[in-house]
Amino acid sequence: MGSVEAVIDQVGQLREAGANELIIPDWTYESLSRRDDELEQFMSEVVPSARD
Repeated sequence: MGSVEAVIDQVGQLREAGANELIIPDWTYESLSRRDDELEQFMSEVVPSARD
């Protein structure tokens, strides 16, 4: 995914371009536990910044 800061920046750029939905494909993860960990991190560290 990249660093949290990089993902926040990418999501911000998408919002500025008019995107209002982000689809994260879950078939790209090597394991379910890794998917769960990364999606939890995304929800706790990226989403709050995107809502500002």
